[in-house]
Amino acid sequence: MMNNMSKISSRPMSGQIGIIVVLITAAALTFGLSVANRVVQENKVVVDRSDSIRTFNTAETGVDTALNKIFQYESGSIPLPVGNVVDDDLNKVSIAQSNSYEGHINQGESLQIDLTGIGGNITINWSKTACSSTHKIGLLITLLHRSGSEYQSNYYLLAHSDCLHSSQQNFIGATATGGTFKYSYNFSLPASADASLLIQPLGAATDINITNAPGLIANTQYEIESRATSDSENAVSNKTIKVSKSVPSAPGFMSFALFSGGNIVK
Repeated sequence: MMNNMSKISSRPMSGQIGIIVVLITAAALTFGLSVANRVVQENKVVVDRSDSIRTFNTAETGVDTALNKIFQYESGSIPLPVGNVVDDDLNKVSIAQSNSYEGHINQGESLQIDLTGIGGNITINWSKTACSSTHKIGLLITLLHRSGSEYQSNYYLLAHSDCLHSSQQNFIGATATGGTFKYSYNFSLPASADASLLIQPLGAATDINITNAPGLIANTQYEIESRATSDSENAVSNKTIKVSKSVPSAPGFMSFALFSGGNIVK
């Protein structure tokens, strides 16, 4: 009789142990799956980051290729590289001539713009900061062009009335725009087969924006776009780099004689 009672009382205990084993197993399985999932996610992050860096490097290489093409063109070794210069599954690189110019000119430096000889209007906008008692900014513009068999140089000193010192004279009045660029001046350029424009800031460095008749300053600034695509089957990463490349100019140190004051003796 006692043996039968022991067998009956042991059955509930065996059932409880079985439930505990199942719970422990479930907890261990849940923890293991959680760890495994975390490892998978971390590995994916590492793979995606590596893929993103590799794709960005491909896009940068495309920009370097485009800059080298422009350098070769400016050196006279290849034709003008406009359009797609790299076109494959992983990298597509294009070069376009800009119909406008935007950049920054430091004081003592000059921007040189080669004109195409078609003539037309050109609008120069400059300075994102309005003139004050401590900040006065103007421009020295030099137009170099051929008239018949002669080369001529025309000089323009541009400034708004708010930007002049009391002793300054013979400046051409610029227009206050009230926009992002505070001052503006419009030129009507003569058609010339051989002409260029030199722009030099007076008083301080300045941001500058130039708009023009279509194609008039097409050789001044290039727009480069390099689009790279991932080569990984498990990750998709696209990178696009856009670069504006301007034509370099020599310092305009000789132009200082025009506005430095005093007498010029030949």
